[in-house]
Amino acid sequence: ATQAVADAAALILQSFGPGSLPFVPWIDNHDGYTFTGRSNSDLWNMERALADRMPLMAYHGPQGSFIVNLRAYVPGTLSTVSIRGAEAGLTQQLMQEHGRENPEQCRVFNNDPSSRWGWSKSTHMAARPAVAVKFMVDILGAVPFEGDFPWPPQENCTAAQWALFPDIRFEVHFVLSQTWEVNGFSIQEQAKLMDGTPALKSGAFTASMYNSLVLSVDSLDQYVLRLQAQSMPFQLMRFNPEQYALFMVIPENAITVQLRSQHLSVDVPISPGICTQDFGKLVS
Repeated sequence: ATQAVADAAALILQSFGPGSLPFVPWIDNHDGYTFTGRSNSDLWNMERALADRMPLMAYHGPQGSFIVNLRAYVPGTLSTVSIRGAEAGLTQQLMQEHGRENPEQCRVFNNDPSSRWGWSKSTHMAARPAVAVKFMVDILGAVPFEGDFPWPPQENCTAAQWALFPDIRFEVHFVLSQTWEVNGFSIQEQAKLMDGTPALKSGAFTASMYNSLVLSVDSLDQYVLRLQAQSMPFQLMRFNPEQYALFMVIPENAITVQLRSQHLSVDVPISPGICTQDFGKLVS
């Protein structure tokens, strides 16, 4: 999996910049941030990003929309950051240097349930979006949410399934960009290469699992019990006397989720935390 991650990261990087390769589905992996106001230099410094020649791409939203979607690649990872509302008066320069055609096909409307500033969503390339949403509902307690793209998948269209955590107004999107399966790229094959399920079952930790969605919760108990009830593999780590991490992989999608909490009362095996996942006092 280490080589697969390195190859995927290199492919993503090649998709940014002049003379780049076409959009690759890995770029669907992104955390979405929404800013308000014209000046957001405390959160995102567009002037510095342009001057430093960060790997960026920008495109306008659906036809007739003046919204600019900005993607910034996080080097060496399988993740990008999607930012709205952070142009800070530099939209023209951004589009001239990094603009491209909108890679999203058949987006029909903007179905945001409510405004959430800052980190508002986590989006993932998914081989089986419907399976991923079912996992979010059954294990994590999310609810299905109608997305902006047609479902079931249609020819020449981006397909997606969405889930929502209504209490915190946070969305998780699972995207199947079949229109960008070009030059031999296969979403299904990539999911197989990156799948951390065998590692979980053996008590190991594989390279692809570092690219994970991290959420904090009050207690890990209910999630452990739900995973056990469905005979799904998981791994528990303890990083200090007061912090636990529960790792799981969404079936058939190779998407890793980890939950962090200070509370665990269920009697299950716990492994010592590994240093690369020790984030300090992440939860309180």
